[in-house]
Amino acid sequence: MAFTPLLVKAQNTYYSKATGNANLVTTWGINTDGTGAAPPDFITGDVFIVRSGSSLTTSGTWDIDDAGINNAGILRIATGGTLTASHAITFTSSSGTGTLFEIETGGLYVHALSSNMSLTILSASITSFLPGSTFEINTTGTHNNSAGAVFANFTVSGTATVTINTTILYVSEILTIGSTATLRFSNTGITSSLSDGGSMTTAGTGLLKTSSTSTTNLPAGITWSFQVNYDRVTANQRIQTGTYNNLNATGGAREIISGATVNIAGTFTPGAGTYTLGTNSTIEYSANGSLTIPTLPYQNLTISGTGTKTLGGNLTITGTLNISNTSGFLSINGNTLTLNGDATLNNGKLIGSPTSNLT
Repeated sequence: MAFTPLLVKAQNTYYSKATGNANLVTTWGINTDGTGAAPPDFITGDVFIVRSGSSLTTSGTWDIDDAGINNAGILRIATGGTLTASHAITFTSSSGTGTLFEIETGGLYVHALSSNMSLTILSASITSFLPGSTFEINTTGTHNNSAGAVFANFTVSGTATVTINTTILYVSEILTIGSTATLRFSNTGITSSLSDGGSMTTAGTGLLKTSSTSTTNLPAGITWSFQVNYDRVTANQRIQTGTYNNLNATGGAREIISGATVNIAGTFTPGAGTYTLGTNSTIEYSANGSLTIPTLPYQNLTISGTGTKTLGGNLTITGTLNISNTSGFLSINGNTLTLNGDATLNNGKLIGSPTSNLT
């Protein structure tokens, strides 16, 4: 009996030219500078590397297939490489263990289309975002992260409103929201939230909005450079401990858990909802300049910024009033201030008037 030999295709690695459309085979070559033989197609399990110094775009949709080969069908953005996709990039894994999308340290992927990232660039079997890599979205759209990818740097730029609908967005390094951009977690249940995937920090002056009722709707202990809105209207939301540049909690009921400190470094719009402030929780006003103190059921109230802070109505403080800045002042402003605990002024001052009361 004669046997026909089984032909096994060798996996090739192709590198990008300096510029071009990634979905065209002519943009790729077998040599590390992008020259040499181009791939015959994108469906035979090859490796495609957007090399350092290369900046690619797309002119049409692009599908990368592993051709039934394990650990094949790979797209890698190398250090110093950039890929901007204005068309869908997708992955097909016939083997079930193939296809990889990876961004190396210093690499940049820009999602310049409204299509759900989970159904396009994150459709690879494996996603890998190395420390120092950046994933950016600059176009309005609704997305989810069903693969559970952990992004290193995640950026929302331009005038985009990026909505995360039903999954958790993990960011391990820097979350950046540009000055005219918005990142929104729209699901009103517990399935849409932001999570610190490592040591997350923030940058930019845009807007983050969350409607989630999850007790971990946002990570705790973060210094938020941009405005944060807790905007659920009909249910309670937890305001996480952290430092807020600007905080807007307009909507339904809000809570701060026991022992938590919420630092307001800019403006605070509390809304008209009912507040539940846990035992020994603290709201701190660290912004400099004049500010009206909202009437809330404070446990501890700290004023650490300079300038005069003015009561907006009668106020009761269950725990400690602390004016920690020597140039900080609290004006009772004709209202009644009731102190059920201690007051620590540290050379700051309480300012009264003939119609003010201190009890």
